[in-house]
Amino acid sequence: EWLPVGEDDDSLQEDTESTGDGETETIAVYKVVLDNDKVIFIPADQDVMAYSEDGEIQSKLAEALEPGDVILLYSHEQNREMFENVVQRTQEISGVDTRVISLWKTALKSLREKYDIKNPNSLRAYLHDLEHLNCQKTEQATKMWLKGTTLAPRDQVDIETLLQLVEFKNAQFVSKLVHREIEKTRIFHRVLGRRLKERLGTLIRGESTPTTSSEPLEREIDEILEMAEPTAIREISKDVTFVQKADVKVNVLR
Repeated sequence: EWLPVGEDDDSLQEDTESTGDGETETIAVYKVVLDNDKVIFIPADQDVMAYSEDGEIQSKLAEALEPGDVILLYSHEQNREMFENVVQRTQEISGVDTRVISLWKTALKSLREKYDIKNPNSLRAYLHDLEHLNCQKTEQATKMWLKGTTLAPRDQVDIETLLQLVEFKNAQFVSKLVHREIEKTRIFHRVLGRRLKERLGTLIRGESTPTTSSEPLEREIDEILEMAEPTAIREISKDVTFVQKADVKVNVLR
């Protein structure tokens, strides 16, 4: 998928969203400073694929990104269709049912609308409701689910619990589907993380590009990496700000 994010061009607006007639629509974003000195804006409600120092690719919400995370920038608009085709082929090879992943992300969005991790009272209500549903995980782990630092809980029972919190119909059945597709997604992320680590290593050492893998999934990932610019995050703002929606235009893999 494509996540458009904006470059810093001194077009910051006041921290209020304007959608009335004759006014420019703005969007809530986090300001990110990259190691190459580029400044971009990532929408607050979007998740991004980020490669961390521990060698894993994680799908994170913008506020969960950390300095040192590597994201894949892609800004050549004329090749956008080719990039989308590569990502689509990768999904087909990995066997991930994106409809189920989309369903899960909708449930997570509902969860974060119901509970605000930055509001102490709302966070206490969240933890209390989990305890009421006999959730056995630690408070730290459950906060990670709400904050968006992990794509989903590891265990199916915890996925079911979160679906129950947002009164999702057929939570037990849907949790089985979500758990299966999330596991497929994690396999893809591990392969992507390994290939990205190899590519970054060659760049750091000044070596030539490694030989393309014979595996279909890895070949497609290599094509993605050829078109993308892996860039580390230096800083990210603690709070959201608002920029013109039209300025959200650089592309990041998500």
